[in-house]
Amino acid sequence: MVSLKKKKIKGHTYWYAVEMSRVGGKPKQVWQKYLGTAEKIVELKEKAAELPHIKLKSFQYGKNSSLTLHIRRTELH
Repeated sequence: MVSLKKKKIKGHTYWYAVEMSRVGGKPKQVWQKYLGTAEKIVELKEKAAELPHIKLKSFQYGKNSSLTLHIRRTELH
């Protein structure tokens, strides 16, 4: 399952998409993608709104799933 994870490094907060899975019966992080600071994420969302070929939606529920899907689609291109 993919979720958002906040890391504090030297007083700064950074966001990551993280996938956890059971390995040997124990939960283990198996995938991580750096997303940036909250400010950078908001900036990218606003820029995406200006581009006609990119559609970015925010959902109350299922944010993790749609974020993961978007990241995986963009990595393929």
